[in-house]
This record gives sequence, structure tokens and C-alpha cells, in this order.
Amino acid sequence: MAVRRHNSIPIEQKSLEFGRALAQTVMGKSSEGFFHFEAYADCEWGRKFVKRWSASEAWLQDLESSQTDLDGIRFVFTETKSAAIEMHRRQRTAGQNVCTVVDMDHDARGKSLKEAGEGIASTFPACTLATLQFIEQENNGLNRTHLKDVIQRILPRLVEVEDVIETAILGTKSRLEKGNAHYKNQFERKRISDPLNDHEIAKALAIADGQSKNEIEKRVQKDFEEKLRAHAVVDKNERIRGLFGDLLRSLTSAKNGN
Repeated sequence: MAVRRHNSIPIEQKSLEFGRALAQTVMGKSSEGFFHFEAYADCEWGRKFVKRWSASEAWLQDLESSQTDLDGIRFVFTETKSAAIEMHRRQRTAGQNVCTVVDMDHDARGKSLKEAGEGIASTFPACTLATLQFIEQENNGLNRTHLKDVIQRILPRLVEVEDVIETAILGTKSRLEKGNAHYKNQFERKRISDPLNDHEIAKALAIADGQSKNEIEKRVQKDFEEKLRAHAVVDKNERIRGLFGDLLRSLTSAKNGN
């Protein structure tokens, strides 16, 4: 059986690893700050989102500053949430200008971030970055209308949309319980009633599209995950711009010596 080696990772993905990016700065490649994520897919999506946002008329209005530019800011990732948090902590301690976004997952209180220092945030009140689009604009509730609309755009012929949603919510709750058996108490205090993980939505969509519940092809699940991220670009509830905006302000403020 063939063994997957680290050097089989695509070159473009390797170049975005935070550790490699730091080594490049030591060797002379310029960088004035790092926007850091917990996974390659999130990093690449975040880079494209910010590039599109920065080219829009809303950029200066949303960021409320002509000083917020992306020159010298590099988008990087460290694989897994725990490793990304630890990398953030170490690099902030070392004086690096870095901000980090990680998925909230089961940690609604942000306990895992408390020792990491400033410049780090989770996707609260959404479990993941890709599901932040489905949170109400004014509260922590689930915007089912928008969720249904996205599901129907992905699978136009689907009739039982509510079944997909409930399957995804149940799958997410099961996933959360594995991470923290007491997550329900935290979520209730934060008024998060219908948590959603994008992997579980993708699984539910795959099943609705005819995949076997016990044998969902990774390729099919990944395809649905990418479609969910594609819809998140719209940022209808402005939650992603709110999250990214706070972190970008801190990055560019430090870059500009403020």
C-alpha cells in the first residue's frame, strides 16, 4: 500500500503553512503581518473573501479606516485547531504581528483561547467558519430561511429540505458531545439552540443526493463543503466581515506602528 508522504502535499498548500512562511521571513521574504487559520481550506477561502471585499466600495466603510490595507499581510494556516492556537500563542510571545481565526466547535466560552493572548478569535456563535453565514444578524439563532435557500440552490430538486437540516443538526450535536459532554450547558447560556457544522451539512446533503449513509465518498462530501463555502462569500448577515474586520484592524494597526 502506498504511503502518503508530506512532500506529496500540493506546493501551493505548502507555501501557506505558517511555519514555512515564518522561515521565509527569516530568509528575507518580506511580511508585515499574518492572517492565520486552522486549515488550508479556511485560509484559501479567507484570502479570496478578503480580496473580494477589499475591492468593493464597502471596504473603507466597513473597516472605518483608510489605514487598513493588505500590503505585506500574508494568509497562512496551521493544521488543526489546537496546533493553530499554540502557534498563535508562541508567535505573539515572540513578537510576531499575527491574528488567528479558529472554529468555535464546542467551546462557546472561548476557554481554549484564553492563554493564547490577543489577536485570536473563534467563529462564535457558529461552530465553523462556513456556517457563520447561517447565524441571525441580531442574535445567536439559526437563520433557517437563509439555510433553506442555500440548500435549495445546491440541490434544486430537493423536496425534504427540513430533513437535511435536522440530520445536520443531529450530526453536529453528536460531534459536539464527543468534544465536550457538557457542551449543552454552554450553548444554552449563549442561546445557541441549533448548532451546525459544515461537515455535517455536507454529509446530510450527500445522503439526500443518494449517497449511502455509511459510505459517503470523501470526494462528494468535499464537493458539498466547497459549495457551502462558496455561498458564504455573500456574507448576507455581515458576520464574517465583523469577525475579520476586528482582526484586520489589529493587524494593520500594528503594521502601521499605531
